[in-house]
Amino acid sequence: LRTEKGKHILDELIGMVQNDQSPRAALKRALVYMGSDDQVNSSCHPLIHVLGRHTLHMFGFQESIKELRDEEPLLLRTCNAAFMHGVIETYLAWAGTPHQSRSEGPQSLQDTLVEVESTLCDRIDDKVVAQGHWECHHGMGHGILQNIRNAKTREAITDSIHQCQSSKSIGVQPRDCENGLWMDHFASTPVAADIDTNIFMNVCELASPSSVITCYLYAPTEYLLHFPQDYYGAIKACENQFPSSNNNS
Repeated sequence: LRTEKGKHILDELIGMVQNDQSPRAALKRALVYMGSDDQVNSSCHPLIHVLGRHTLHMFGFQESIKELRDEEPLLLRTCNAAFMHGVIETYLAWAGTPHQSRSEGPQSLQDTLVEVESTLCDRIDDKVVAQGHWECHHGMGHGILQNIRNAKTREAITDSIHQCQSSKSIGVQPRDCENGLWMDHFASTPVAADIDTNIFMNVCELASPSSVITCYLYAPTEYLLHFPQDYYGAIKACENQFPSSNNNS
């Protein structure tokens, strides 16, 4: 995924999902790559995970899974169900927040788990999709942990900002303190986990008015830790965060 080849294939697959308004053809193309390229086959899981995440952001949960669930369920099993995991984890990761990909608005984590179980996991036939229920529940485990981790991270940032502000009474400059806070947050990102380039900057909404620019200044650090020297990708991530200003950047 972090090689030039991996990024090229991922961009191609995401483009196919956008053009077709469906992940079906993209997953079939991924299977072709996996069958003809040992490097892709050995690292397909993170690649297809990310494809699932992007599809979820494009279409929401139900639109991302209904065609495969109802018409070609075997595609849900592509590369150890990586696409299904990516869709589920991203849907659950921000459940209960404004960042959850739901056209109807956010719902609680528990209600979102019920939705995933009833509309996807429970409707997979294990005789057709080997270990389908297990894979679906595995994806839920990803999403539950990510949801709780996201909430605790945001809580820690909010508490830290408050401490920076409160320390003004002992001579600490809050803006300088928050500068270090944001650098630490983005520079200490766990590289073992994949970055969701669609939403990783949303944490900047927690910043105090005087430190919003600082937050966005440090945000590309996290991207570049995951994708070293991909400066063009970092710029694109910033443009995606501020689409209305692309022509003025």
